Amino acid sequence: GGVEADTSFQTMSLASAGGATIAGGRKRFAEKVTNKTDDIDGARPMRRSAQFTHKPDSFGTKDIAGATPRVLHQKKNKEVFIGRNDDIEGSHPKPYTFKSNRVMDSMNPVYVLPKADVRPPTPPKFLRDATDASDIDGAKPSVYYKWKPRDSFNTTDIEGAQAGWKPAHRRGGGPRPDPMDVSEITR
Repeated sequence: GGVEADTSFQTMSLASAGGATIAGGRKRFAEKVTNKTDDIDGARPMRRSAQFTHKPDSFGTKDIAGATPRVLHQKKNKEVFIGRNDDIEGSHPKPYTFKSNRVMDSMNPVYVLPKADVRPPTPPKFLRDATDASDIDGAKPSVYYKWKPRDSFNTTDIEGAQAGWKPAHRRGGGPRPDPMDVSEITR
């Protein structure tokens, strides 16, 4: 028949390389961090502005028993009635007297708005014009110009002083020809 593979040097030992019945996976090693500087003082960045503000409280004495004076008035575990007036009739508000007709349907609200009759404002009664002085002789100035002044910029009476003026021999006698008229071509 065929050529058989030479398997005389393969064994079933796990230490030997070669064909084995147990699949050997990839060996995993713990990663070694080479740039770790957590254990070195001064190797990490820090804010210099926080150097003087975020410091532990080394002057406080709250953690030392007996180093602070005792509270003069100790709090008691019972109700104090000094500032209360529940037993005096009429000395506290009565919120139950407030009644409202507010609709609580938020999906379909109906609002009742206040109504008022709007009427036009009444004009004030005319008494007199305090700034009118037409009834007093000499109280208003006289007319400065009695006649209408002449238009000094008008040049219609001067021949050739208007824009687009041409002498009589240069003027066209009839109407201008229509540039869009093609009747002479299509004849």
